[in-house]
Amino acid sequence: SLAQPELRQRKTEITRDQMDVDDSLVSGPRILVSLQYNDTEEILSVTIHRAVELPTENTSDVPDPFVKIILLPDRPKKRKTDYVKESTSPEWEETFEYNIPRGQVRDKEMELVVVDRKGLFCRSADLCRTLLHLCDCCDLSGRRTARWFPLTSGDSPRVETTSFF
Repeated sequence: SLAQPELRQRKTEITRDQMDVDDSLVSGPRILVSLQYNDTEEILSVTIHRAVELPTENTSDVPDPFVKIILLPDRPKKRKTDYVKESTSPEWEETFEYNIPRGQVRDKEMELVVVDRKGLFCRSADLCRTLLHLCDCCDLSGRRTARWFPLTSGDSPRVETTSFF
């Protein structure tokens, strides 16, 4: 069965002190994401917190970034954050929920694509992306885990295999 995304929820109460954040990645374009799996309800919560050092062609054309979230291999309706106007270090603090049976969580991947919303009549341009293997970065114990993931430019996403635990 396909994972059915639920309505997104904006949660701004989560502070850095409440999260176990891995800060080992300290340079280059990156995105802070937290994951939490509720075993009772079989819901994976994905929070897109912020990104830093997003690439820009020149300093006079700062991007209006948002994040597209694609759950693979199902490819249900793509989810996306709101855009942040003119920022190379945007903050979203948006949470998305996916109904995924426990036995299927570790078979999924999540592609995060940071996109520049150029303007009302222009096609959005991909800035950078990453690919998360949930088997390597989702703690099924119910603990919220957060970490920085590197973002790469171009069409091929970097496969992230480092574990949260």
